[in-house]
Amino acid sequence: MLVEALFWFYPMVWLIGARLIVERERACDESVLARGHDREVYAGGILKVCKFCLQSPLACAVGMSGGNLGHRVRQIMTAPDARALPGAKKLLLASAASITLLLPVMAGLIASPLPQAINQVSRSVAAAADQALTRGMSAMVMQLGAHGSGAAAPAH
Repeated sequence: MLVEALFWFYPMVWLIGARLIVERERACDESVLARGHDREVYAGGILKVCKFCLQSPLACAVGMSGGNLGHRVRQIMTAPDARALPGAKKLLLASAASITLLLPVMAGLIASPLPQAINQVSRSVAAAADQALTRGMSAMVMQLGAHGSGAAAPAH
C-alpha cells in the first residue's frame, strides 16, 4: 500500500496492486477450503455478505459487485484443491528470491566508493605496519650487533 501511495502515477503499480488483491482473495479461499470447509457453504456466505453490502442503507457505504465476484464464486466451486509445494520447489523459490534481493545490493556495494575507500585505508595501514615491523627488526638486529661486538671472544 505504501508503494501504491508513493507511485500512484505509475500505471504498472495499479496493475500489480489489483493483481495482489485477486491473489490475496484466492489464497484466502484456498486456505478456507484446505481446512475442510464445504465449498457451497463458503461461497454462499460470501454471496450473503456481498448482498448485505449492496443493500446497505448508507449512501456512502462501499458495496461489492461486478464480474470479479462471479468469477471468484465459480473458482471456489470448480477449482481443484490446492496442493502443498514440494521441498525442492520451496528451495528453488527461496533461492530465486534471495538472488533477486541480494544481487542489486551486492552490485551497489561493489560500485559504491565506500568499499574502495576501506580497501585503500586497509592497504595504507598494512603498508605502515610493514614499515614499522621492518624498522623494529632492523633496530633489534642493530641492537644485538652492538651488544655482540662488546662481548668477549670465546676462548679456544
